Amino acid sequence: MRASDRNALDRWLAINQPRLRLSTDAAGCTSVSGHFDLIDIQEGEHPVVYDAFEIDFTFPKNFPKCLPTVFETGGRIRRQSDNHINCDGSICYGVPVIIAARRPDLKLSTFFSEILNDYFLGYLNFLEFGSWPFGEVGHGYVGAIEYMAELLKCEANQNKVKALLYLLQLKHRRDRWSCACGSGKRLGNCCRRSLNKAALCITRQEAARLCPLIELYNNEAGDTAKKSELMAKLETLQNQMKCNGIARLKAGRQMAKSTHSIRKNLVQSASCRVVIRLIDSVGAQFKPTVQPDLCGMRL
Repeated sequence: MRASDRNALDRWLAINQPRLRLSTDAAGCTSVSGHFDLIDIQEGEHPVVYDAFEIDFTFPKNFPKCLPTVFETGGRIRRQSDNHINCDGSICYGVPVIIAARRPDLKLSTFFSEILNDYFLGYLNFLEFGSWPFGEVGHGYVGAIEYMAELLKCEANQNKVKALLYLLQLKHRRDRWSCACGSGKRLGNCCRRSLNKAALCITRQEAARLCPLIELYNNEAGDTAKKSELMAKLETLQNQMKCNGIARLKAGRQMAKSTHSIRKNLVQSASCRVVIRLIDSVGAQFKPTVQPDLCGMRL
């Protein structure tokens, strides 16, 4: 982050979010941590803080082309998908690639005042009424396709969404072309009507930015899914090893207990035999002798 942008953000936070702190590490990355306040502003009255969430994240150097990964660190939001929490524990405030592509001029202050603010407001509404007021889509690549399908006013089919984005970035689209969705039909007999509707929703420049990002996001989502699968398998193996270790420990303790009992019995029996032998030997030493007298009578 440039020094001028950091100073501007620092001034904005001092006025609008005074409980958030900026820090810069040795690599020059700017981090934000502290309490994000939800403020109610009524005309003619002082702003009132009615709720707050503790957050922590780092701004990427290529912001806004790449948006930050934000974590709620206060423990107020449970780590589950219904609360729009990603698998890595970060909050899902939207589809980052689409936000970055549609808003290339996104400001640092706008990220706080609109994107983060809308997420936490939506979460409070979800807690009270059970729904997200600004709509919701899935996570990851599936969520990106659902979001784009809603934006382009078509069904949530990845082939159709990618085909429309590809066609929208072109200056000319001929009906005699084979449709890019892979149906084998001509464009005029397949996606032409959907293409005309989508052209009213986003510009050619937006489509040109979104088309490669969606493909990249697809690859990253695949890598993330593989990583999650491997992590799940690793966790399962660790749990099995832990269970096996506990079972072995219990068996070892039981064996040790049995061994101790056997040894105790052996020691006790050996002690008894030793005592008996000692008694016999002592008794043999003090056994009275029988001596006959001269008259042949016992004394």
